[in-house]
Amino acid sequence: MKQAAEILNVPTPADWANFINPTTTTGSIGQAQVGSSNIASVMENWAIPQQFRNQAIQNVKLLIAAADEGSYTAQAFIFDIQSTASLTSLIVVAKRIASSVDPNIPVAVAYITINTSGAVKKLYTGVPVQSCHKCPKCLWTSRCCCHTVIEQRERGITPQELNIVKQKMTADQFIWFNQQQLSSAVK
Repeated sequence: MKQAAEILNVPTPADWANFINPTTTTGSIGQAQVGSSNIASVMENWAIPQQFRNQAIQNVKLLIAAADEGSYTAQAFIFDIQSTASLTSLIVVAKRIASSVDPNIPVAVAYITINTSGAVKKLYTGVPVQSCHKCPKCLWTSRCCCHTVIEQRERGITPQELNIVKQKMTADQFIWFNQQQLSSAVK
């Protein structure tokens, strides 16, 4: 499991606080004895976003069918420019049971789901604007005293900034993973 979780081992970007507020990370750890016929029902209890669930189930089914021992790691990044970003990571490690009592569930799986979310900050950019008004030196025209001022206007987040947000959330997930007490069966 620790080897599979290395995908989360990324440095925390120095400037992440410019783009997202401090994040919240939660997760769950579990293990089960499964087969391709019951993995979908077992995974229903895992904390996976619905739009990501079907793809994850299909990939875990392939892992179970193909591997004597292997792992599957996936991430779903959901970004809402108006308010939040969330990152869900799923790590599944599967191992074939040599002498399974039930031939329909011949694989032991250990899984970790980690969910991180945070409020995305509103970003602004300076836009030069011409500001004119009446002044004493020209009484008859209203637009004789002009100067440029910089107005702050809200803007969207760039792909590079979005990558910083995702990298921060991934680093937070690795911190969460390393704080967990994993049983020897899950390690």
